[in-house]
Amino acid sequence: MTHWAEKYSGLRFVDGGRDRAGVDCWGLVKMIYENEKSISLPAYGDVPASELMKVARQIVKDRDASPWKIVIDPEPFDVVLMRGGINTSRQTPVHVGVMIDGERVMHVEQGISVMVVPLSHQTISRRVIGLRRHEAMA
Repeated sequence: MTHWAEKYSGLRFVDGGRDRAGVDCWGLVKMIYENEKSISLPAYGDVPASELMKVARQIVKDRDASPWKIVIDPEPFDVVLMRGGINTSRQTPVHVGVMIDGERVMHVEQGISVMVVPLSHQTISRRVIGLRRHEAMA
């Protein structure tokens, strides 16, 4: 049996991408949620990857009305909020990924295709600032 995440591995990064031709980080989250969980998320199609901070901020703002709930222990399909580079102390989310299990996250960024890395991987471990679970999965 094939793990659901294998369908997305290797998709190329395309700024504003929302389909199999290419995705940005939010496009990947949106595609996975629709295909794997039948949960429709906003497209934010007018927001280029260079401004995805707006998308990540939307997930964390208005916490009481938001469908995104804060979680501590990661589970499959939780969204991982990340700040910019590993050398920044800013806590503003600018990047998102999706947990494929309790230890590994799938994400895509400019210059790389969709890939899976452990939360402890050097490229993201110091960037992770939180986890969110969509209320439809509670």
